Amino acid sequence: MALLHLFVLLLRLAFQRLGVDYIDLYYIIKIDTKTPIEDTMEELKQLVKEGKIKYIGISEASPETIRRAHAIHPLTAVQIEWSLWTRDAEEEIIPLCRELGIGIVPYSPPGRGFFAGKAKGDVGSFLGLFPRFQGENLEKNRIL
Repeated sequence: MALLHLFVLLLRLAFQRLGVDYIDLYYIIKIDTKTPIEDTMEELKQLVKEGKIKYIGISEASPETIRRAHAIHPLTAVQIEWSLWTRDAEEEIIPLCRELGIGIVPYSPPGRGFFAGKAKGDVGSFLGLFPRFQGENLEKNRIL
C-alpha cells in the first residue's frame, strides 16, 4: 500500500512539473502484482473525482484483471498487442471489452515491424528479444 501512495504522490508531482491540471487518459502500464488492482483503481478513481484524470486505461491485462478493475471504475481503454501475428486477444479480451463497452487500443499492428519489412534479425535489436525474431524462427517466419 505504501508503494501505491508513493505512486499517487509522484503522479501529483508530475502534474506540477508538466504544468497541467489534469491528464486525459492515464494507462496502468505495469500492473503491480503485489497490490490488488482494486486498490490501484480506488486511488485512480479518487483522482478522477478530483478532476486530475479524465479517463483510465489498462495495458496488457488479463480478462480477470480487466473485469475486476472495471468493477471499481469504468475503464475507457485496454491496450493490447494485436496483429495478424498476435491474435490471442480475440479469444477473451476483445469480447470482454465489447461486453463492457471498453475501447481497444492495439499496439504493434504490423507485428512489431515484421509485416512492414523491418525484421532483419540484427544482433542487439529490440526485436531479437522475441523468439519469433531469432535464428531459425525468423527464417521460417519470413517464408510466411
